[in-house]
Amino acid sequence: MKLPLRRVVPLAGVIVALLPVAAHASDSFSVDQDSAHASGVLTWYNRSLGVKGTASYTDDNGKCAKVTLKFWLDEAGTISWSGAPTRTVTACPVKDFQFTELGPQGGLRSVDICVTDTFRGLTTCLHKTRSQDVSGGTDLPVTIPDYEVGL
Repeated sequence: MKLPLRRVVPLAGVIVALLPVAAHASDSFSVDQDSAHASGVLTWYNRSLGVKGTASYTDDNGKCAKVTLKFWLDEAGTISWSGAPTRTVTACPVKDFQFTELGPQGGLRSVDICVTDTFRGLTTCLHKTRSQDVSGGTDLPVTIPDYEVGL
């Protein structure tokens, strides 16, 4: 099996290949509840989940949008992560937010993003799951025989 190579470096008769950096899966989100709105991007890391977005409230009635994120250890959203069960952002009228929620061994597998219109008291939630198995890391040196790189 040939490995995808970024570069090949000869070292004392041995070929060392550096494999590409593993990409992290990204997933956009957008949730609306009447005048309350949240949108952004989720980045799934090996164990953790990066969240970057904007919350906004469009009515001029003195109320706010409340965005609550709940983290889960399974894709179905039944096993909660006790390390940080929820994060909340309040926007009156607009607030940008960004954080990384650190997960346990095995990683965070899903998140609920809920948006509440505090004037109407109504909430809409979106359940997002990890779209692929994600592994983090950097370039790792791998020794391979000369014939695998076509020398």
